[in-house]
Amino acid sequence: VRIGVLLRGEGPPSAFHRCALTRLSAEGHELVAARWVPSPRPDPPSGPARWRLKLRRNLRRVERATGRSGAQGLLYLPEHVVGRKAIDRLWARVARAQEAHFAGAPAPRFARELRAPTQRELAARLGAEAPDLSVQLEFGLVRKPLLELEGGVVGWHHGPNTLVRGLYSPFWAVARGRPDWLGVTLQRLDPGIDTGAALGYRALDSAAFAGFLAAHLALDEAARTGRFQRGEPI
Repeated sequence: VRIGVLLRGEGPPSAFHRCALTRLSAEGHELVAARWVPSPRPDPPSGPARWRLKLRRNLRRVERATGRSGAQGLLYLPEHVVGRKAIDRLWARVARAQEAHFAGAPAPRFARELRAPTQRELAARLGAEAPDLSVQLEFGLVRKPLLELEGGVVGWHHGPNTLVRGLYSPFWAVARGRPDWLGVTLQRLDPGIDTGAALGYRALDSAAFAGFLAAHLALDEAARTGRFQRGEPI
């Protein structure tokens, strides 16, 4: 199978994603890297003004994607309350824990690497490669031109995508004391945020519910090893 791998920027994939890509290569699949390298933007406002601006943008995006108020969903940590520096420290801890847990993960072998400054151009270049399907890795919100590629785009979500959506699903599971929210959904992406059709789901047992980092690593390991159950999550 020829698989398009959606990446953002020129950096290497994380250790977790390197493991997943190495497994796909070992199974005989052909990997084509499709890198979205957007042009630099002017620096956004700093301080509270920046948080308010991003919060408004997030709410508008969620409302468009879900048809209801994003303030009612557990989609992200409220930067205007928590602070961007605290969130950056949280993800830095996750990255360090992943690098340690998946230490020694080899760099993936790509048959070809494509680059484009916009998702529309990237979709045209990747479409010319005729992938059987595409996989989202560290890419951000995938737009319509890429979603319309032959075979569609699939991705992992660290949570039950019909219940808890967004990057911070493991955090909310721990913060709310809900071990039943720990799981990995394999989903076909659509224009919304974790609102696509579920292709499979894997729940974790309560042993993984030992804190945010432990939960995140357990979810990474579950996604990497696969073994998804068919059907919708809880």
